[in-house]
Amino acid sequence: MFIIKFNNMIRNKWVWGIFATIVAVAFAGSDLTSCSNGNVADEGLGSLGGEPVRRMDYETVRRAIAFEIDNGGETFDNVEREIWLRLAALKTAEKMGIAVSNEELARIVQSDPSFHDQNKVFNTAVYRAMLRNANMEPVFYEEMLRRRVILGRLEQLVTTSSVWVPPATLDLKTRGYTDVFTLCTAVASNAFTAAAMTVTDEEVRAFYDRHPDLYSLPERRQVVYTPFKAKDYLDKVSVDEEEVLDFYDANISRFVFKGTNDVETTKPLEDVRAEIEDELAAEASKRLAYRAAAEFSDVFYTNRSETLTFEYAAAAAGHAVVTSRLFAADGFPVIAEASPPFVEAAFALEPGPGIARFSEAVNGGAESYVMGLVTNVPAHVRPFEDVEQEARNAAMADAADTAFRTQIDKIADAMNLGLEAGKAFRDVAAEQNLVVSTNFTYSLMASYGETDVPGGRQIATTMASMGAGDVSRGPILFPGGAVFFQIIDRQPGEKVMFDSIKNQAGGTMFSESANLVWTGWLEANLTAMKPDAKGLLDAPADATEDEYAE
Repeated sequence: MFIIKFNNMIRNKWVWGIFATIVAVAFAGSDLTSCSNGNVADEGLGSLGGEPVRRMDYETVRRAIAFEIDNGGETFDNVEREIWLRLAALKTAEKMGIAVSNEELARIVQSDPSFHDQNKVFNTAVYRAMLRNANMEPVFYEEMLRRRVILGRLEQLVTTSSVWVPPATLDLKTRGYTDVFTLCTAVASNAFTAAAMTVTDEEVRAFYDRHPDLYSLPERRQVVYTPFKAKDYLDKVSVDEEEVLDFYDANISRFVFKGTNDVETTKPLEDVRAEIEDELAAEASKRLAYRAAAEFSDVFYTNRSETLTFEYAAAAAGHAVVTSRLFAADGFPVIAEASPPFVEAAFALEPGPGIARFSEAVNGGAESYVMGLVTNVPAHVRPFEDVEQEARNAAMADAADTAFRTQIDKIADAMNLGLEAGKAFRDVAAEQNLVVSTNFTYSLMASYGETDVPGGRQIATTMASMGAGDVSRGPILFPGGAVFFQIIDRQPGEKVMFDSIKNQAGGTMFSESANLVWTGWLEANLTAMKPDAKGLLDAPADATEDEYAE
């Protein structure tokens, strides 16, 4: 699974440049295996189990986590803690004799379809071309994979010996999905509308004061910038034959199609050469555009005059200047592809005469940029006078909602008293003038997808743990009203569906339990190996996330 996920990440073209930096900084061209097996330690890192932590081990784990965050969509509450949790786990695995030999690692790599040729056989040329395109040393990929496999085996050993889902619990959970329930429902319609509510000026002002988040605006910024469009550099690009061959080998699966009788055929290089050359040229033009942006940004670092303006520097270099609109951190001031890095760079600029008012080159893919800060409008709550009518409408809607909830609470209290007195559910519901429906059959599975049952999904999830005769503890609110219900009967659903859901539910319950066990074991293991780690385990997320953001 990790290999598939990892290769999905390294196929992302935006990752190439990042990995070049990772490899250069972390390994400096050295042999990772020899370094990790050496005795080079850093006194400032600390120890695990009384043994000093090697700088190379620390950096390998740290860089792998940074890559997962930036390109794999992973999130961690605290990056420094995650580093030490993995280091301690790897140390324990080493003591337990859990390892991956070079031969075994080779088999894992060779079994990965990402590195197979058109004959579905591992191809060294494809493997090296793919990593070369990513500017990644094979030794880095292999050592990162080795550590991930070791951790996976350790996790399996810990969880399989500790996690057990009782069959009765599994059956009960599965029945909640498949059993068929017969219900008696009682619906109360919401007759209160915002338009019919009356609120005073004081109540409107009070609503505004209680809900400042409804009228707040985030910080917004305006910048001047020069775009460097990749398409403007296409005529400066040349693609050589070696690049075409490497691309074809590394992406051979893209050129496989099914013909007659589903026989797979690979398109000859000459048939796809133009397509490959266009794609390589497009990527090369993006690099040239970014390089041009970087050269322009150097002006602001070589000329640190506080009076230098962005407009003057751009005019001197013959570049156009665009003034953005005000935009927030979640805005799209430029093309969609480039907006995230553009916005991130804009919000890193600092007001004032310092050099930080100008950005470095911003790589936005199809466009790269250099920018200068014009102004920033701090986050603030809009004045009451500007939003009075908006606040009045919201206050009226809130008053209508409060009136309905108050009515429903009174109905619920009255129904509970009637039920406690031994009255039937349908009778107490009728006494409250609710619309009663009997013999309504429903199941949790039926609630998925489109349903015309008011509050259907909430009813289904609530009734899954109820039996015949049980009454919903409180009303289930839905747009336009509320519903109370009683279980009249509960019968098993179809056995085929039960067996199918049981298998899925069992896996889910095991995974949830295993995750809890593994997380607890990791922290207990770190505490045992590093007694002073409690402060690290309790550290806030923002204590480390910026430092390790790549």
